[in-house]
Amino acid sequence: MFRAEPIASAAIDQTPLPKVNQETVITDPANGNGTVVEDEKDNPWYMPQWVEDLIEKINGLFQNFQDLMSGKLIYEAIQGLIVMMVDDMISPLFGAFSKSYLFTPQLAEIGLVYKGWSLFMYICLASIMLGVLWLASKVIKGKVELKSLLITFLICLPVIYYSLTALNFANIGVNWITQNMLAGTIGTEGISYQGLTGEQILKAMFLGKDGITDPTYEGMTLGNIVIATPGGIFTLLAYIAVIVFPLYLISVIKMLLLICLAIFVPFWINYTAYTGKMETLVGFVNLYLRSLLAGFLCALHFAIFVRIQSDYGVGEGIAAEIGVPPVIFAMLAVIFLFAVLFFLWIRPVWRAVKDPITLSGGKAIEGLGNWGERASLASNRLGKRMGAETLQKRSLNWAEASRKMQSTGKRMQQQQSSLKDRALSKITGGASEAIQNIKYSAPKSLAQESGSVVLFDDSMDLNFDETIVESSSTNLYSELKKSGYSQANLLNVDEGQRRKMTEQLQHLSPEYKDLVEWNEATGELVTIGEAKQGVVGNLKQLGFNVASQVEGMSRDGVFVGLETKKVHKMLDTEKAETAIQKINTDLQTYTKANLPSSTAKSIYSQLQNVKDDLPWVKNLKMIDEDLHIDTQDVDEAKPYIEKMLTSPKDKVRYNMPRSSKFLNDMITDWKYSPNRQDLVKALEVNPDKNVVYVDSAHRQEFTKAVEEYQKDRTPYWRTKDGKTFVIMDGIPIDHGAPPTNGINMGSFEEFQKDMIQHHQEQKLQNEKVTSTTKK
Repeated sequence: MFRAEPIASAAIDQTPLPKVNQETVITDPANGNGTVVEDEKDNPWYMPQWVEDLIEKINGLFQNFQDLMSGKLIYEAIQGLIVMMVDDMISPLFGAFSKSYLFTPQLAEIGLVYKGWSLFMYICLASIMLGVLWLASKVIKGKVELKSLLITFLICLPVIYYSLTALNFANIGVNWITQNMLAGTIGTEGISYQGLTGEQILKAMFLGKDGITDPTYEGMTLGNIVIATPGGIFTLLAYIAVIVFPLYLISVIKMLLLICLAIFVPFWINYTAYTGKMETLVGFVNLYLRSLLAGFLCALHFAIFVRIQSDYGVGEGIAAEIGVPPVIFAMLAVIFLFAVLFFLWIRPVWRAVKDPITLSGGKAIEGLGNWGERASLASNRLGKRMGAETLQKRSLNWAEASRKMQSTGKRMQQQQSSLKDRALSKITGGASEAIQNIKYSAPKSLAQESGSVVLFDDSMDLNFDETIVESSSTNLYSELKKSGYSQANLLNVDEGQRRKMTEQLQHLSPEYKDLVEWNEATGELVTIGEAKQGVVGNLKQLGFNVASQVEGMSRDGVFVGLETKKVHKMLDTEKAETAIQKINTDLQTYTKANLPSSTAKSIYSQLQNVKDDLPWVKNLKMIDEDLHIDTQDVDEAKPYIEKMLTSPKDKVRYNMPRSSKFLNDMITDWKYSPNRQDLVKALEVNPDKNVVYVDSAHRQEFTKAVEEYQKDRTPYWRTKDGKTFVIMDGIPIDHGAPPTNGINMGSFEEFQKDMIQHHQEQKLQNEKVTSTTKK
């Protein structure tokens, strides 16, 4: 592709213009009409006109001879011929480009589609109506189990009737999205891209948006435009071979596929209703949506490279920066587009063509399950990084559902054989299974590990047990004196004497009662002013140890030691709280974190590495091997340090066998076992989903307990009609009643499906091995 500058017509059409009697077409600027006038030349008076004409003809003859000898004339003739041939060759392709390359055709407006769909719609409606009448008569006669099937048939009636309308609405929705995407990406307004001709679409990929908006290029063919660029014929042929023809094939295949899907949709709905094979409907939806997505990707490819070409034309964008024409990118992009469409669309279409009845719906479900499992496990890893417990658990649930979807898809692909085997088994009483050597086996382990969840214990609460004032004793005394504090002493009473102290203080003289503050929980006694001598002397006579007194200041239930600098809250009152807040505001105070010395040292050391990011870390102090935090920073520092103290917990998820019903019985059995009490506390049980989460520390204990529970018990399965089966030598045996010491494994029908499917997979694998060996 090239810079979109106006191209002179002479540069495109290299054929010499014929001369008509030396007449020149002059455009009248007043009315714009072409007027033929005589070419007025200043010929010498002595030279007749016919001589001048003869000289010009001789000069033209010599020029033509020169061009012929140099090869220029031959080159221009060949080039013009190639351009003409290419234009004639690609002109029939423009219709497909205009109708279905950028947008999905509105199927209901195509006559062939509407007539074909109508024919199948009436046939299928009649078929469904017959089924409804037959099922209704059976339900009236007492066949209640057919009621759900009757409802399915009734739902299919309007679905068939409005199927084409629904498909058309889907087309309109995708086209609306495509129109907005094109306008936004290319950067145009007021242009309806659905109205573009095929030639305009291809011109735009070569010229940028000027190919759509600039009238200069309207009268030029695509071949003439391309041939005028650097590269000439090579560029033209490469553009046609690598871009035009491949995209034409995509456009035609997409349109034909959508037409076929629209015409035959009543047939597939009818088939689903009668056979119950939902994979047919899944296959149809999968194929239709993939076709719409394929069309959208083609339109996105168009929009991107029209934008790149437009930017290149004005010297902007990545192509202009590196000096590579966008045509190179466009050719490489078509190859990449084909690679994407092969996996996303072409391969599923081929699978559906080989299986036109179910449209390879089972494979689609299996593939969806594979993608779902990958996405779920990725979501689980994201949840671990974020510490989101709910996300981790839900992602594991989604992963398990995706695995079941994979299994369902595989079973659907083998369903015809599986249904036949189960029907034969029921008719022959299991003899057909014995002939086919289908062996049944109970799960080797009842608990299957399927992932893990990482949690953080948010119950950690960091405590602070003392506040220290950073100030000299003299300054502290004067500051507190100004604030109305009185001198006082603090006495620490031994724990064995605290109750006795409480009894003695009840008999204290009335004159001292307001001067004494006592906290039995901490054993701290504060005596204020005159009470210091009288009360302490009396306590000494009663046998209390009063030697370890601390001098300080007290007010409103708060004591501050002048030597220790510690703040003690004696009373749990609003006044005491206000007094402490005032101390923290007026004085520099530190609060001690209640941590072991080794932990305090470790946290202090780690926090020094992030002090540039956390301003409060700069105010930390280690005093007597204890971590002290500026009181003003406690609210900010506390949650951060609590996070440092927490450690992640790993919980492993275990799935019980599908449809089994023994989980509650097993947990109940463990609750009454004296050896399993700690294990039960470490479990998180979800009976609805048949799932158990186990603390990783109890992982081995859990698996061992499950093995012991399974060891002496007999697994059994229940059928829909109430029979009980146990497995003996690989054969299901009707036990008549559940074993006394049994494990309820759930539905026998589900178990039978799994066993038959496993047998068929094993059979196919053996056939592949045999075939490979022979080769």
